[in-house]
Amino acid sequence: MARKASTSGDDVFRVTFAGRYRLAQIQGLDDAKKHGDCRRLRKLLLKKLGQGWLDGGMPEKEKAGRLWLPCLRKDEVESLFSEVEALKEIRSEIWEAITFWNDVVLIREGSLSPDPIGEFFFEA
Repeated sequence: MARKASTSGDDVFRVTFAGRYRLAQIQGLDDAKKHGDCRRLRKLLLKKLGQGWLDGGMPEKEKAGRLWLPCLRKDEVESLFSEVEALKEIRSEIWEAITFWNDVVLIREGSLSPDPIGEFFFEA
């Protein structure tokens, strides 16, 4: 449940979770899409998939292209890397290049935010 907590120029909302949840915050970024991995991993993926994949038609791009779908769960990403041949071959290199989680902290229930600007995300 979200309730407006302020009427000043910047609206502030209070979120109350009903039941179990996990709450995390990325440190130093007001938007997770600004994390360096977003650009770096995209470039690395395209480089590793190769020019043939880039030049191919939609049928060739469709399977590995599902990796760019929004809101994929970890198990769905794992499934793509284990089932799509083009991704199977580059899985370990891509996984080793991921640094996003180094900049994320889990926040325990009742704890204060460790970063005044970091974006929050949660699993409920």
